[in-house]
Amino acid sequence: MARTTSPSLDLRELPLKSGERTERVVAIEPYPIFLGGQRYQVVPQGEGADVVIERLSGGYLVTVVMEASVFGACYRCLRELEQQVEARQQEFVPSNPEKWDEDDISPFVDDLMVDLVGLTREAVILALPEKLLCREDCLGICPQCGKDLNLEECHCHIEQLDPRWEKLRELGLGGGEELGVSEADGEDVPGGEE
Repeated sequence: MARTTSPSLDLRELPLKSGERTERVVAIEPYPIFLGGQRYQVVPQGEGADVVIERLSGGYLVTVVMEASVFGACYRCLRELEQQVEARQQEFVPSNPEKWDEDDISPFVDDLMVDLVGLTREAVILALPEKLLCREDCLGICPQCGKDLNLEECHCHIEQLDPRWEKLRELGLGGGEELGVSEADGEDVPGGEE
């Protein structure tokens, strides 16, 4: 498998016939991504990203696969975390892009040049879970006192009603039981208590 450090791939340089394929490893430098206002550092594992180029009728299919570690803050408690990711992305690159609608061509493709760093970055972002957590059952931090609830119990009593809902409290409907809401679990209980 060929190895390269070029951040882009010029498909015109590949002498592939229809049905043929080639593979190479592309060195990808560590880079940051930003999710939800937080900065995360992506560190590729191994030698870099594996790139497979297949010549198809009408174009090329470029597949990028990379294993990486993502470092940053937990979404709930803000502790440092490491998330392992196996990122995979495929893009079709038409041989004659002028015959295609511009919206149908990947933003990582310009003529027959493929932006491998951008394509790999996109693959990593899409492979991440919606929220990066230090562990599945992370309790987060107390919004009142700021204690890490994973380390110690907090005794804050949080019962703040959004002032926009105050008029409903004035109706005298109670704490929610009359409305069919169980205070214990916050779920709807049809018809109230059974």
